[in-house]
Order: sequence, then structure tokens, then C-alpha cells
Amino acid sequence: MVTDRAALRPVAVGFEIAYQLNRLYSGTWKVDDYLRLLANRATLAALKEGKAAADLALVWQGGLAEFARIRQKYLLY
Repeated sequence: MVTDRAALRPVAVGFEIAYQLNRLYSGTWKVDDYLRLLANRATLAALKEGKAAADLALVWQGGLAEFARIRQKYLLY
């Protein structure tokens, strides 16, 4: 039960759920369908390799930093 919405980290929760589903139900859970939510093939590959939930976030952080750098020059304010 979530009692403090501000404290909830939904992406981290999603990674943990995906990690556990992959670990517990690797034969039946359709992990490739998760790409629709992830939208990041490298993160999906890391999940398939069995990387821990905390490590999954590190996979896309580099791309996020690059996006922020490029985006900066297009901001007007």
C-alpha cells in the first residue's frame, strides 16, 4: 500500500516487478512484451541477462544525460 505518493519511485518499482517476474517466471512471462513499456532495447537486454533492478536504471541513465545535454540548446527559457 502506498501511503506517500511523493516517496514512491514508480520507475524503480516497475524495474523491481519486471526483475522478479523474469526471475520467477522466466519460462512463461513474455519478457519481450515489456519493451512496449521500457522503450529501451538496452534495458530490455539487461533485464533478460538477469541484471538486478537497480542496475537496469543505470543502463538508460547515460542516454538520459545525453538527451538533457542536447535538449539544453533548444530551451528558450
